Amino acid sequence: WNSPHNNRAHALFYSGKVEEAISVSEAVLAREAENVFALSGLVTYHLGVNQPERAHDYASRLGQLFKKIPADGMEIEMVISALALVEDTPTLWKISKSFQDAPSDSLFGRSWYCLAVAAIRSGKWKDALNLLEKADEEDLPPAGKSLLEKLRTVAVQRHPSLTWMPPAYPGADLFFHPKVL
Repeated sequence: WNSPHNNRAHALFYSGKVEEAISVSEAVLAREAENVFALSGLVTYHLGVNQPERAHDYASRLGQLFKKIPADGMEIEMVISALALVEDTPTLWKISKSFQDAPSDSLFGRSWYCLAVAAIRSGKWKDALNLLEKADEEDLPPAGKSLLEKLRTVAVQRHPSLTWMPPAYPGADLFFHPKVL
């Protein structure tokens, strides 16, 4: 049973024992190679010790697992969050396509926000608006609310563009969201 080990790895990470957290999560993967919680944790842990290549490797594995994960489970939230942390826009855009017609309660607001950012970065303004409008505005971070306001204006333009850089994905704050904890 891997849940206690995943929880232990998170506790170790947040206690500053990152290498030990990595070891615990890698042991989970040795027992269950497709454990989404361990893979997602390893993305965070490796970013925490400035090993973005390793984080990308684990995020890539999560991206490959996407089709196997039930769309209504917590695991999909973790996949989206991990992919956003490593800014894997192509994979997030692929995932967003499968949520275009999904009900609004399918994902947390931050996940809708991540998918909308991927859509914008892919040049799909109307899709971004559609995705972000699915989020409960109370569940969106302040940057998500601001982006939604701008998208409502920009997405209907003939040649949409924002006057600033493409929006950023939410960072590690995703993992401190009350619904995730």
